Amino acid sequence: TAQLAVAVNMRQVYVVGSAHLLTTLAEEPASPQDLATATRKIAGLFQVLTLEGLASDPTSSISNLINETGATIESLCK
Repeated sequence: TAQLAVAVNMRQVYVVGSAHLLTTLAEEPASPQDLATATRKIAGLFQVLTLEGLASDPTSSISNLINETGATIESLCK
C-alpha cells in the first residue's frame, strides 16, 4: 500500500505541476518565446507521463524527453 500511495502522490505532483506551469505562463505574457515553448512542452510531457502511468509504467522515451526539456529550460534561465 505504501508503494501505491507514492505512485498516486507522484501523479498528483505531475498534474498540479503542469497546471501551475501553464497558469504561470499565461500570467506572464512577456516570457521569452523559447522559454514559453519549452515550458508548454514540459507541461504537456508531465500530462502524458501521468496518463501513461495510469495505464502502465511510463516509457523511458517520455522520461528522456522530460529530462531534455528540463535541461533546455535550465539553460534558458541562466
